[in-house]
Amino acid sequence: MSKKDKRLKRSKLKAKQANIIKHREKFQSRNNNLSIARITPRLIAFFKTLPELTPDLECVPLIYNYYVTSGGVDGGSSLDDLSFQVAYIFVMYGHWFTSDSNVIDLTELMIHADLFTENETFIKQLNYAQMCL
Repeated sequence: MSKKDKRLKRSKLKAKQANIIKHREKFQSRNNNLSIARITPRLIAFFKTLPELTPDLECVPLIYNYYVTSGGVDGGSSLDDLSFQVAYIFVMYGHWFTSDSNVIDLTELMIHADLFTENETFIKQLNYAQMCL
């Protein structure tokens, strides 16, 4: 690996870390308290019907359809952006799938949901879901 490649890789990593810090500060400034979100039994029942998590994010269209048909997230109707709302449910699903826990730190949930709204694969899957519905 050449010096130029290493430098480029290092700069990308620094930019990613700075972006994560920026998002964390943004959400922590909104909510200085430690808050938790509980995944409702209705969402857990829906999560059990979803396919396993894959790098292709194949479950995003299904989550989008669920969100549109069910009228939103329990207690999350104050969220404005549709892509953020779908990402919010997706991150809940990812947490539930990997940890089998129905409790998640609200600040971390919002940070990761915000980061997913910028993910190319997520955007592609969300656009696909919107075209199909």
